[in-house]
Amino acid sequence: MGSVLLIRHGEVSPQAEDYEHLSETGFAQAARLGAWLSERIVPTGAVAGRMNRHRQTAEACLAAMPEERRRCSELRLDDAFNEFDRAEIFAHGHGRPAVERWISGRYPGDYRESWLSFRSRCLEGLHRLPTDTDSLVFTSAGAITAIAQELLGISEAKSCELMATLLNGGVSWLDHQTSGWRLRTLNFRP
Repeated sequence: MGSVLLIRHGEVSPQAEDYEHLSETGFAQAARLGAWLSERIVPTGAVAGRMNRHRQTAEACLAAMPEERRRCSELRLDDAFNEFDRAEIFAHGHGRPAVERWISGRYPGDYRESWLSFRSRCLEGLHRLPTDTDSLVFTSAGAITAIAQELLGISEAKSCELMATLLNGGVSWLDHQTSGWRLRTLNFRP
């Protein structure tokens, strides 16, 4: 059976106004992750959300893996793994309270994409991945949380708590079983 490694992007630059550029630490996290992965998995596919921080993390990670340790010839971009619209969410508050408000579903008219729609989008991306090979998916905390919520059956409130704990450069490892995807490891950083 196959596996999917959901990888949160590396640390972004605190000076980046658009939250889209990795810091030096973020690039180092991605390279360290590539070296660690090359000792554990031979990925056949690599997918990233279309956000710059996803692509930069993927490119730095894959560059750190020797060619013989990966079978993926190119990075495929998939909108399903894009993060939610931070500007829209934070227009209704700051930090975790703004995300809690959005996830609660009590203000559907305030957002172009509800939490439930976002979660469905992320799950659709997951279900498009092959179930018999090993894939790397470079994304953000929101997408990883949405997928984990579904697999673990946790509440929206717990999802918000989970999202706040996800580490930059962290890995959540999924295995495919006959019953579907199963969360093997959550939020591990080498």
